[in-house]
Amino acid sequence: MPARYNTIRNELLEFIDAVANQLEDFKRYQVETDYITGREMLLCNMTHFEGEAILPGNIYPLQVPKLMAVDHRKNMMRQLISYGRKGLEGYINNCVPGTKAQALLHILSTRVFKDKSTR
Repeated sequence: MPARYNTIRNELLEFIDAVANQLEDFKRYQVETDYITGREMLLCNMTHFEGEAILPGNIYPLQVPKLMAVDHRKNMMRQLISYGRKGLEGYINNCVPGTKAQALLHILSTRVFKDKSTR
């Protein structure tokens, strides 16, 4: 671990690891449209596409999602070092869905940073 991480408390590192382990490793960032012929689809034993019979001479659009690997632990550490507590809170708000983000922020405030005012 680099020297700049030595000043970060163990509770905070454990919290970051726990949150990073709960988040998905890949993020969908774009959908591409690819075109495939009916002959290729028939070779894959597909007989219907979107409710219609596949014809060998037709060309069919196929939506292909692009995925990107995300290192949440590294990103949270970068936010913490660059922007402090507010950066980490912002990252959790952006990456954790729904009410789970509020629960994590409450844990971050009361258990990790030990704020007495939020209890």
